[in-house]
Amino acid sequence: MNLVINARDALPAGGAIHVDVARESVTAAPGASPDLPVAPGVYARVRVRDNGIGMTPDVQSHLFEPFFTTKDVGKGTGLGLAFVHGIARQAAGFVAIDSAPAQGTTVSVYFPIAPEVVTPTATASRNALPNPMPQGATILLVEDEAPVSTMMVKMLNRAGYQVLSAATPGEACALFDQHGVNIDLLVTDVVMPEMNGPALAQRLITRRPDLCVLFVSGYSDTLPAGAAATGRVAYLAKPFPSYDLVKAVGELLTTRVSQLPVVGGNRQA
Repeated sequence: MNLVINARDALPAGGAIHVDVARESVTAAPGASPDLPVAPGVYARVRVRDNGIGMTPDVQSHLFEPFFTTKDVGKGTGLGLAFVHGIARQAAGFVAIDSAPAQGTTVSVYFPIAPEVVTPTATASRNALPNPMPQGATILLVEDEAPVSTMMVKMLNRAGYQVLSAATPGEACALFDQHGVNIDLLVTDVVMPEMNGPALAQRLITRRPDLCVLFVSGYSDTLPAGAAATGRVAYLAKPFPSYDLVKAVGELLTTRVSQLPVVGGNRQA
């Protein structure tokens, strides 16, 4: 989606966008950064090609840098290609770009072919969503990418959770002011405008020390700096399937319930 949006924006006077998928044997990475090693082998190639305005070599040298954009202020975040690059590298793949001014742009994303041997029992267990714990918990979701937010809300609703969705940290704080006593878990992106995820989490935890936090991001595979790896804080790397999201949420909420004080034989929320 990011690649097609970029191609569309490169066609101010109209044009054509071609998307194709192929299986390709690779011995060297055409157009990829020379400092990134590429393992020879068979890859699945996803290619998006346009006949738009193209890019200079100088612009191409900065394409994968977060927040770098050639678009006007308010027209782009500069995260699209960085996000694509992060997904490809996390999957042991790479991105190749062929472009020149007035000659259009071709972006090819290569993913290693998955092993063909699949264990049926393992596949069946991952297709079935884990049981959410506890039932009916309320989650505050903070995600500034609208399509990603919509997808995550559907995943969590399907698992039986109530979701309050915010597009910015400011909206999240406003929702917390209204519903803080009922919120059981904060799910937040790490890289956002206004305030990053760890800073937002710290602000809300100051008000609710028992609040669980799940960080999600496509730019790293570890907990953000400053986020303690405790039973109430976890990290999930993008992209992820429904199973992994619901499992991570369930484990955090189960830990929270187990740590609540017991009064008169009942745990107090």
